[in-house]
Amino acid sequence: MKRAVCLFEDSNWTNLKPLVYFTPVYELRCGILTLKEKTEKVFGKEKVLIHARNYISESIIGQMYDNILFDPNYTDEWIFVNGSVLADEQFARHFNDSAGEFILKKGEKVIGAFLRKENSSLLFAGGSEFPDFGKLKDVTVKQVNTRVIEYPWDLIKYNGEEIANDFKLLYQSVPSAGRNFEGVIFKNRSQIYLGNYCQIEPFVNLNAEKGPIVIGDHAKIYAHTSIEGPAYIGHNSMIKTHACIYHNTSIGPVCKVGGEIENSIIHSYTNKQHFGFLGHSYLGQWINLGAGTTNSDLKNNYSTIRIKYHDKEIDTGMTFLGVMMGDYTKTAIGTRINTGSSIGACCNVFSDQTLPKYLPPFTWVNNNDYLEYDLDKIIETTKIVYSRRGIIFTDSDRKLFRTVFDYTKSERNI
Repeated sequence: MKRAVCLFEDSNWTNLKPLVYFTPVYELRCGILTLKEKTEKVFGKEKVLIHARNYISESIIGQMYDNILFDPNYTDEWIFVNGSVLADEQFARHFNDSAGEFILKKGEKVIGAFLRKENSSLLFAGGSEFPDFGKLKDVTVKQVNTRVIEYPWDLIKYNGEEIANDFKLLYQSVPSAGRNFEGVIFKNRSQIYLGNYCQIEPFVNLNAEKGPIVIGDHAKIYAHTSIEGPAYIGHNSMIKTHACIYHNTSIGPVCKVGGEIENSIIHSYTNKQHFGFLGHSYLGQWINLGAGTTNSDLKNNYSTIRIKYHDKEIDTGMTFLGVMMGDYTKTAIGTRINTGSSIGACCNVFSDQTLPKYLPPFTWVNNNDYLEYDLDKIIETTKIVYSRRGIIFTDSDRKLFRTVFDYTKSERNI
């Protein structure tokens, strides 16, 4: 009997702010792949349908994804996967040869389920925005210990291991292009994968002794650059001269990067072209960091880092933690960012002072002035930025910006 996968969001998506205002949870990157790509890979035989919170579904589903929205009538048997799961082959084995319906939980959180069509139809009965597994009856509940992304800093914490896991999944049995690059130092060459048409200039050091390195298709690594694995450089990305890319770093597609970066994730279409340190951080999409933008990732007293989240402070349990920065945010030259900072989407920051540890979305910062960033202005800027990459800003994009702007109004005490 044909089975399909439903990749779904739940009401805890808000715990992953400021990274998910414009995208579903499963579009976050950890390692080489996004969470969605990991699920698609380990359930390779099954068609993946998707579910997202209402405003995301209305604004971007259909224009952004090849997948179709969940429809219980699509098939008779369903595998449900929470979009925050770091899916791997061990997780997928829970669904092999399923004789009866069951729910997988980690603590109180539903992270997966195997259901037939009748029960699948109940999950969204009554217009529920998120699947309500409490409506189901006579379904076995199993506790599992699969890794789940609960907060943004989990992505940073697991990134190095996930680069290694994704490397095994994608490239371990795939021979890298057997090209020689003049003046390039390769350490542990078997753990280095070079994509098609990538360019590596002389005096580059690729050190995979502590973990694999992947250089994507059409990526360019300029001279006098050092990359230490585990590391991932996405396709069409550019690593500028004298950049130091240290362990556990993922740089997504179409990024321009320079300076010093350690244990960080840069999603896609984001630029950090100049000098400055980025450590133990996550940058979303379409961000631009001005020259000299630097973050702290370690407190002077070496204590664990607490971060403001939903009007309360959470102890992350991490000694090193930098900044989580939402999509479309820009910083001016010389911007200083504090340890354990959360900077919302669509902020415009120019200040000669260290930024506060929390900035809500759509904040315009001019030294001590904190204003609401005019929506029309950020849309005009985004249209220009998109055009530089050959991307058209659509009416659906405009609608999404308006929706997120209105949704986040209550977060801005400006």
